[in-house]
Amino acid sequence: YWIFSADGMATEFNLTNAKSQHKMDLKLGRSNETRFYDVSSSAPMHRVVLAQSRVGVSIWSVETEDWIANYDKHGAAVVFAVDISDAQNLVASGDTDGAVHVWDIQNLETIATRRFDTGGISDIAWHPRFPVLAASTDFGGAVVWNHETGEDIIAIDRSGLPVPAI
Repeated sequence: YWIFSADGMATEFNLTNAKSQHKMDLKLGRSNETRFYDVSSSAPMHRVVLAQSRVGVSIWSVETEDWIANYDKHGAAVVFAVDISDAQNLVASGDTDGAVHVWDIQNLETIATRRFDTGGISDIAWHPRFPVLAASTDFGGAVVWNHETGEDIIAIDRSGLPVPAI
């Protein structure tokens, strides 16, 4: 598990022995105004993706501690949620405008985009084996959908109540 602090430090912990395994300084000269909103890591790909202000989503190598690239196709919206699908080498990122982007972590190509009219995206989670993605919103919705077909599998309407996590 990764823990990120406001000073730009990232620490990976091994839960079996509760010890710090790895530390990374992700600030790299960035302004103190940069805020981290969400993180997802992939052990097989040795990658960490961060949802952060001013950048959108940044991709980092755990092995070299180097910044690799930014996914910046969310425009002016702030990205609050990210998740990596190890099974598909894809990342899902959700923003304050209610858009979810599914994109390839290798070439940053957008595979699918879905827009929600129930507020900004508060959380995203991939199914560990299937091309199914769950997203929740600030103002009353959650959906599980297949990004390949666009088909909704489950849709929940909470009538304006926030769904902060899935």
